[in-house]
Amino acid sequence: ASICFEMVSVPSGDYTYGESDETLTIDYDFEISKYEITNAQYVAYLEEALINGDITVTSNSVTGYYEGDEHYGAGDQEYLDLDDSDCEISYSNGSFSVDTDKENHPVIEVTWYGANAFAHHYDMRLPNEYEWEKTARGNTGNNYPWGNNTPTCELANYYGCVGSTQEVGITTGISPYGAYDMAGNVWEWTDSWWSESSSVRVTRGGSWSNNYISCQSWSR
Repeated sequence: ASICFEMVSVPSGDYTYGESDETLTIDYDFEISKYEITNAQYVAYLEEALINGDITVTSNSVTGYYEGDEHYGAGDQEYLDLDDSDCEISYSNGSFSVDTDKENHPVIEVTWYGANAFAHHYDMRLPNEYEWEKTARGNTGNNYPWGNNTPTCELANYYGCVGSTQEVGITTGISPYGAYDMAGNVWEWTDSWWSESSSVRVTRGGSWSNNYISCQSWSR
């Protein structure tokens, strides 16, 4: 079984990066998911990964093997924190389920390892933060995917709107290339390190619990 992903195409060329609106260039075309990955999509992955023997599951946690990188050695890592009260996915009697009416909400309590493994399972990869920001802003110089207007709850799911995640693709603050929820709803993992010496991964986009500043396209 495979999941159908809706992708948007981002062409090569200049884009605006950072709070000071530096012009950078990405010299290749790429595709990125139109929507944040949902609970339903993540459960479909978990079911396949469990059959394949790629993950180990308890009622508390999903773990899997990571091949290591320049900061972390190879070994088992947590993919999903099932024990966290915010998590909308549960596991019992050999199968996964999603909380009622949360199927199309973005998956949460996923670690970087869990996001990375999901992408690789479908022959994709996480975007780096440069690709993410180009998708969010284009070459506009705008602070948000839609422009420079401070968010409203129609444009983005941020602090004071619904007080939780909401279905992907509902908000109207779409990026120049047609990607949804790049401001608010949930923070999104990238493949970038915070700095050359840092072992922390960059997240982007802000969440339902953050104010408008964190939802700006350059906010890390």
